[in-house]
Amino acid sequence: MRTGTKIAVTVLGILLVLCLLSALGFFLGGTGQKILGLTKKVGQFVGTAKEFEALEKAHPFTPPPDGTLAEDRLLAYLEVCEAVGPEARRYAEWIRSHQESGKQEEGLGVAVEAMDLVKGLMGDFLRQLRAHAMGPKEYRYIQQATEEALRELGEGPATALDRDLLSALEGASRLEGLRDPDRAALQKKVQEFRDRMGLSGEPLSPNAALAARYRERIRAAELPSEARMLLTGATEGGRSSGPVIRLN
Repeated sequence: MRTGTKIAVTVLGILLVLCLLSALGFFLGGTGQKILGLTKKVGQFVGTAKEFEALEKAHPFTPPPDGTLAEDRLLAYLEVCEAVGPEARRYAEWIRSHQESGKQEEGLGVAVEAMDLVKGLMGDFLRQLRAHAMGPKEYRYIQQATEEALRELGEGPATALDRDLLSALEGASRLEGLRDPDRAALQKKVQEFRDRMGLSGEPLSPNAALAARYRERIRAAELPSEARMLLTGATEGGRSSGPVIRLN
């Protein structure tokens, strides 16, 4: 190799090293560290997605033919919701505080903060599903079935005492040997209670009857809409689940 060629190669090598050192210095700075952190978090999300896929395979779920919820699985679903509730509310509060009509949030700091919240919520959700031997598909099914049952129950005020009285009256009205006038009086009282509770005159479906027994707990365990959108894709009125974050 001629001397001129050797010098040119040496210069190119030095320039390459300088470029690498400059890039390293940039990435070791504040902005570079944020970019590296953001990249690492994106990689972690990919791993989390694979964990959800593995959980679905470990606990496959086929909806029952009659659509009836099992009480033990409803209780497992409620325990999952109750356990992830704190992280879900924290995530929802952050989303609401950053969500302004038509405004875009800028900056790596906002993106990193958002991803940390998402990671915390998704991690809690994944751990609770595992603890209750429940795959994402079964969770979504119970969520939807419970919502339908609550709609069937209506939104009228209903206390535990109301439901106990209604159940007792319905049972008494079906007793054998009851005189017709007495049966008619009980059936009238049953209808009065059902009207007060905002129920239709039709008999409750098994899922609605089950939901009625746990109505207060179901309502208390309900996750914010922003968290539901993230975990299961459920939306309310087509509302966005969070702010738009633009990275410059």
